[in-house]
Amino acid sequence: MPVKIWSTDAVGRYSSQVVTEWDRPLGGEEYRAEAEALDEQLDRVLDDALVRLVLAKPITANARFKRIWCVGRAVRESGIIASPALRTERRVLLWRAMAWKCWLGTRHDHPNSPLEKRWTSLRPGKQSEPKNPFRVHDLFETGYWLQHQELDDAVLTFGGSVSNAVAIGRRTSINAPSVRKALSFWMRSLSPDTLELVHRPKVFAKIAKALRQRWPDKGFGAAERPEHLPVPELQREVAAVLDPFLRKFA
Repeated sequence: MPVKIWSTDAVGRYSSQVVTEWDRPLGGEEYRAEAEALDEQLDRVLDDALVRLVLAKPITANARFKRIWCVGRAVRESGIIASPALRTERRVLLWRAMAWKCWLGTRHDHPNSPLEKRWTSLRPGKQSEPKNPFRVHDLFETGYWLQHQELDDAVLTFGGSVSNAVAIGRRTSINAPSVRKALSFWMRSLSPDTLELVHRPKVFAKIAKALRQRWPDKGFGAAERPEHLPVPELQREVAAVLDPFLRKFA
């Protein structure tokens, strides 16, 4: 995946470098044309994410949660993941390119267009530049992972908490869409007070741990995958794991 990574030097001069995960004789510059086309498409993705963020304003949720969901939805709807430039490499470079565009506001034809300062509202964190690139990648990847659910359903499932979403998303045995739907179904049966309790990150982390113990990543029982169960059976299994867990707080 050749992507264009924007940067700025100590005196504020902007430049770009074409980067790929694979070793190339000329670095990534031999793929400048593909990277430029991808960069132009990213302009449209970020513009669309801004529109979605405005539309999401009435939904009550953590601002960062809504932000990464809106970026993830814009990426999914754009079809950019299916780009030929992305076929042989991980998405991590795409998130890196997007992060720098958010922080710097550089459109594909800079300096022929003004800096897009509105994009800073989409940045993954508060810092002025991505000092922790792995955190950036986690956030954008989580936003993309959330796209099997509409925003209101994702908020119900995870309490609008990014850390809660990560607690499920990083565990491969329980991060399938069917598990999230079953978890959302279980959440709908709870009272508002109980829902507020289980959405607390420390409590939700225990919920994720309980589900992973039921469907471990490896070892005994790992061959049984929750996504292979019929929907009603999976809903019953999730309830069987989590209902006793709730009684500890009764």
